[in-house]
Amino acid sequence: MKNKKGISKPVLGLVTAIAALNMAVAQADDSGFYGGVAIGSANGEYRVQGVEQELSDLGLTGSVKTRESDTAAKIFAGYQIVDNLAVELAYIDLGRLTADTTVTFPFPGEINTQTDVTGFNFSLIGGLNLSEAFRVNARVGIFSWETEFINQVNFPSSNARTARDYSGEDFSFGVGASYQLTDTLSVRLDWERLSAEDLESRDFDLTTVGLEMRF
Repeated sequence: MKNKKGISKPVLGLVTAIAALNMAVAQADDSGFYGGVAIGSANGEYRVQGVEQELSDLGLTGSVKTRESDTAAKIFAGYQIVDNLAVELAYIDLGRLTADTTVTFPFPGEINTQTDVTGFNFSLIGGLNLSEAFRVNARVGIFSWETEFINQVNFPSSNARTARDYSGEDFSFGVGASYQLTDTLSVRLDWERLSAEDLESRDFDLTTVGLEMRF
């Protein structure tokens, strides 16, 4: 789902599959299980001051330019325990963050950093029906994340590339709303705050629009 690989075809394929399944199970009783896909945007606050401090510690002077947002997507499945309470597990791809550092002293050079973040988010969701079709919710959970951190250093006298993997678990929370289109199909809008404390970007704001189908 990352930029280089593209995300549109898998997501569109899953949306098509959900629409087809919805027609097949439209007459079935609601078992409490549901699933779906969503796509949107992830924004992460890159800790530029930390990068600048690392430059200073190395005796270098330069400037940092960051890209703190990217296309994101998720696949989710859940179970409605009672009318106002559900549990949900989602696989999330937050896309890619980049930081491009231009070194000006004591010699010119560039340091390019990219961070790809994926993970599983387990949430407990409380919901409230405002009408027969419209519903709002709030959620809390645990985000189990993994990241690939790639650093490319380019100086006149040398070039180097390093790659490291990190993982961890942190808290998540969010709010959302859904609108029921048919007995089994709903459209939903979600905002989530996902934490990854060991990364240069500690918090990600994920906003998605998706389709949910009940089985």
